[in-house]
Amino acid sequence: MLWKKIKSNSNKDLSVFEHLDEFRQRIIYIVVYLVLFSIIGFFLSDFLLKVLTSPLGSYGKLIFTKPAEAMVATLKISAYFGFLATIPVILFNTWRFISPALPENQRKKIFWIIPISCFLFLGGVAFSYYLVLPFGLKFLLQYGTQRMEALITISAYVSFVLFFLLSFGVIFQFPLVIIILKMFGLVDAKMLSSVRKYAIFIIFVLAGVITPTTDIFTQCLMAFPMLALYELSILIIRFI
Repeated sequence: MLWKKIKSNSNKDLSVFEHLDEFRQRIIYIVVYLVLFSIIGFFLSDFLLKVLTSPLGSYGKLIFTKPAEAMVATLKISAYFGFLATIPVILFNTWRFISPALPENQRKKIFWIIPISCFLFLGGVAFSYYLVLPFGLKFLLQYGTQRMEALITISAYVSFVLFFLLSFGVIFQFPLVIIILKMFGLVDAKMLSSVRKYAIFIIFVLAGVITPTTDIFTQCLMAFPMLALYELSILIIRFI
């Protein structure tokens, strides 16, 4: 019913409208932090661009072909930095919003998800930055000859790199998702092992869909870590 009461963190009952107002306030709170960190990222954009171009090495030089292209790339970097810095705020406010609806025992079990999720996301970003990007860029750009020279636009490069960093941050949440499904009794190690061949097919299809380029090499860079995480998830829940 519309006026059904929902218990809040302060142990007093909230009406549906009051609950929606709390949701609105938390969204505003997140947006404020997102804007604040994005502004900070804008002032750090030169340093952040230097960090992002480090995996490129000496295999190419960034250019821009449109007057506003460099500025747009800077804004992308700023927004990405703002999003990364706001992730703990997003997770914390999400937890504070949904936790009153959970039983005490489930609340204690799920609370640890927030720090682990942040750790896995940063781990995925680091894995992509230090291993996948240097190897992938070197492989893709080493075909330059006397007749070809890599002229990469800053917009294309920033979009490519940020996509990989964000994608691997999300992909590394996979073991955590599997563990949560295991906690609710929806999956087990035997079931995941029995559907492995279907999982491999789905992973390669998914990698082909979400990868911004059409070359098979880049898609494999996305698919192989996903396969490794799938196998790791089976080992984790088997241990659990």
